[in-house]
Amino acid sequence: MKEVVSKPYWYVDLKWFFGILFTLALTLTLSLSLANRLTEEKTAVDLSTVALATLFSRDGGGLDDPKAVEEFKAKLKESDEELIRPIETIPAITISRDDVEKLSPRELRLKIFRQITEPLYNEGVDGAVKRFTDNPEEQKKLANDASLLRFLTKDTHEKISSFLTIGIAVTVLFLIGLVFFSFGWGRLGNPGLILFVLGLPGAAFGLLISNPPSNGDGGGLSSLPPEFGVAIAQQLKSVFGLVSLGGLTLLVVALVGSIISRRRRRIAKNSA
Repeated sequence: MKEVVSKPYWYVDLKWFFGILFTLALTLTLSLSLANRLTEEKTAVDLSTVALATLFSRDGGGLDDPKAVEEFKAKLKESDEELIRPIETIPAITISRDDVEKLSPRELRLKIFRQITEPLYNEGVDGAVKRFTDNPEEQKKLANDASLLRFLTKDTHEKISSFLTIGIAVTVLFLIGLVFFSFGWGRLGNPGLILFVLGLPGAAFGLLISNPPSNGDGGGLSSLPPEFGVAIAQQLKSVFGLVSLGGLTLLVVALVGSIISRRRRRIAKNSA
């Protein structure tokens, strides 16, 4: 029968050392991964469109307020024009007669502000405002109104992607150290536990904001526009849910493997 050799203290210390470093690096990398996904073009434009439309709809009934649509219809009746410029200070933004007649108030608002957020994403706030108006005062006002959207740009996404690549490399390096200085099925169980524990809160929060309570505790989440909650929840569940599931899988494999190994040793001992 094979004799089990205990590891020296320094070996165990290094396991904990790399375990802590792996936990810290993975936490940072998961955060960067989430930010990277949120700043991808489709997601970023969707989020910034909803944010901007909501910002400019606060005085009325929100994104679903029909008042603006009624005003547009009234303008169309008074004119033979096929296009309307809903924002007088930004003549490049237009909607058609078909848009007014067929789209819901929410869809119409999102279409209007998407024409702003797409250039904002690709050109940045400072570059996009110059496209919309030549008036320096209007440019300054637009830049201030869109200041909260500076994070959701292509430039930000590219910077985050660079940091994410470094974060992944460092995390893998610490993972290798943790696995090397672990023992037996702990080589799966130790990283599995860390993955599961770090991924679970993010995945749970993703489920919460995708199904926010309408009142009571957490009712503030219900004030988020549905598009906002869905987009963020998808990315949270995708990043943290996948990590948590992977960690749980490693834990189960390690547990089953450990049970089988112990059983085999017991059988071998009894037959000796």
